[in-house]
Amino acid sequence: MKLKFNIIYSPGDVLYSRLFLLSLLKWSEGSFRVVNNGCTGQEKEMIIQFCDNYSRLEYYELSSDKVFAHGAALSHLQSIEDSDYFCFMDPDIFGVGNFMDQFIPLTQQFCGVFSGSAIWQPEQDQIIEKLNLRVGGRFHWTSDNFCLGSSFFAIYHNDTLSQLLKDTGITFDKYLSWQSIPNNLREGIEKIGLKKKAYDTGKLINIMLQVNGHKIIYKNSETLWHLGGLSSLSIGPLSKVPPKGIKRIRKNISTRISLKSMINRAARKEREYQLNIKYNRFDTAQYFTKVLHCLFDGLPVTATLKVKDEAVSKKIQIARNYIEDLYNEFQDELRYDN
Repeated sequence: MKLKFNIIYSPGDVLYSRLFLLSLLKWSEGSFRVVNNGCTGQEKEMIIQFCDNYSRLEYYELSSDKVFAHGAALSHLQSIEDSDYFCFMDPDIFGVGNFMDQFIPLTQQFCGVFSGSAIWQPEQDQIIEKLNLRVGGRFHWTSDNFCLGSSFFAIYHNDTLSQLLKDTGITFDKYLSWQSIPNNLREGIEKIGLKKKAYDTGKLINIMLQVNGHKIIYKNSETLWHLGGLSSLSIGPLSKVPPKGIKRIRKNISTRISLKSMINRAARKEREYQLNIKYNRFDTAQYFTKVLHCLFDGLPVTATLKVKDEAVSKKIQIARNYIEDLYNEFQDELRYDN
């Protein structure tokens, strides 16, 4: 079975992410819809030229004059999908082996198959606890093994998904808070203990699939690696923060959070963790951006990793080795004639 994955490229993604796309072509037999989400000028030309070189790549222009939010982009792409499966993955995911061998058999048993946790995120941090106030993107299971899926890598049975969206009115960018969810959908969510203040992209869809009797599954993969947050340096809010000011801002926010600790312990715990996640994500993204910059410019790699967790640091080093090997293999195919 050959699937087509949508990969959304926003401004700043194109130059380096082509390397990851080549790895996906190498290690799978499927095809990829390369989605332009606001890329203009040289980036747009680069991505069109790149797609023209490979028969399994399809160029699709979502927008070249503005950047759609992730959920809105996914909703549009699902609405035009005419195949049996709706699939997507993040642009900073790369393959190091035949990754689809793990996922294809699961599509026969589950209407949703998910993967793609960031390499800097330990598995225990992918489990949502009762104290957590929102179903964030990092959560893939509850503590009692209820699957929440992910928006990093997903394979949906498209007919089942389309019917759910039609019946419930849910989309990838709609009903992201508890207050916005219609009353007729709330009972099923409350019954499984997932009444939360907010829901990240796709989480409510994945919950409602199971409320309606369908099965989904999340599996981490040894052959599919996700850097996680690489785009944050290009278009995310942290890109506007001077590096020297990040620690100061973090300290100020943490101080403000601690003043509220007696008011709402659950809120404090969630905010502190989200703050740590944000900056671990930034440090890792900054590191790999430096690695890729050095590789593409033919410079010695001088990036310094700031992540303190030993197990995470080891995994990041392995990912760097993979990326260096991929670049050495594909550097001739990454040349761009402008």
